[in-house]
Amino acid sequence: MDTMKVLLGATIGLLVAFVVLAFTNLDKERSAELEELRLQNAQLKAAPAVVVQPLPTVAPQAAAKVPAETQKELDRLKAELQAANDEALRRAEAAAKLAAESQAPDPVLDEPTTLPAKMEKRALAVQNALLLGTVSSYNEDFNLVSFSITREGMIDRGMTIGIRRNTGIVGRIKVTDLEAGSGIGEAVIGTFLGGLDIQVGDELIIPPL
Repeated sequence: MDTMKVLLGATIGLLVAFVVLAFTNLDKERSAELEELRLQNAQLKAAPAVVVQPLPTVAPQAAAKVPAETQKELDRLKAELQAANDEALRRAEAAAKLAAESQAPDPVLDEPTTLPAKMEKRALAVQNALLLGTVSSYNEDFNLVSFSITREGMIDRGMTIGIRRNTGIVGRIKVTDLEAGSGIGEAVIGTFLGGLDIQVGDELIIPPL
C-alpha cells in the first residue's frame, strides 16, 4: 500500500516537473522569437530607403481579330458597293456620250438654226467660192466695172456675179461685154446694201445660194 502511494507520488512529481520544464522551454522559445523580431525591426529601420521603381508600361493589345464570318460579310458588302459605283460611272459616261452625240450637228441633214451659225456658214461658203476674176477699175459716171478674167469659159454675157471682199459679198454686177481675158459689167444698184462701194482688187465669184 505504501509502495503504491510512493509510486503514485513519484509519477505526479515527474508530471509536474515535465509541465514546468515544458513551460520553461516555451518561454525561452518565445523570448528568442521576440528577440529575433526586435533585431529584424532594428535592421529594417537602419536600412536605407528603398526606391520603388515604376512598373513597366504594357503595350496595348492588338485589336481583336474580326471573326471570319463577319470579315466575309464585310468583303461581300465592299464588293457590292464597288460594283454599284462602277455601274453608276459607266451609266454616267454613256449618258454624257449620248448627249454629246445628240447635240453634234449632222453635216448632211442638220442646218444651222441660229443667226450667228447661219452667218458663219455663209461666210465660209463665200470664202470657198471659186474665183472667176478681179475688178480692174470702176467708172462711177457710167456705173461700169472693168474686170480681168481668171477662169476662161466660166463667165457669160448676161450673167450676174458677186463682188467678194474678204468673206462677204458687197454687191453684184451684170456682165455686159466680154473680151479675151477681160470683161465689163454694170453694177446692180439694189444689191449694195451698205452703199455702192466697188474697189480695185475686189474678187468676182458666183454667189453661193
